[in-house]
Amino acid sequence: MMSNSKPSIASLFVRRRRSRALLAPPPAMTEEPSAALSIRDEEFRSWTEKAEPGTRVEYHRGHLATDRVRGMSAFGEKARRELDALADRAERLADEGRLILTQERHGDADYSYIAIRAQKLLWRRS
Repeated sequence: MMSNSKPSIASLFVRRRRSRALLAPPPAMTEEPSAALSIRDEEFRSWTEKAEPGTRVEYHRGHLATDRVRGMSAFGEKARRELDALADRAERLADEGRLILTQERHGDADYSYIAIRAQKLLWRRS
């Protein structure tokens, strides 16, 4: 048997609170992300200048394409910009033949991005 009574004020309040909770951004969007850089840009720059041929360094762990994008990255904005600049530097040095870039897969969206100091200038893209 259905009742034609109006909902109570308390039930309206509960529904309203639930709808607000659905509209609120998830906690990950409101808090500073906790991801950390594998190596800082200054350290990477220093390594590229001093590294012996054949030595290697992990310059990122995660999914680089995603971690560089604002709004998709697990990094805070400052760290994300630093990662973006570091990845650009690594790519530029590889284009100049100074580094060899490679990846090692650990799992889904989990890679080590590795820079290896080249033995000599391999080539230069134009």
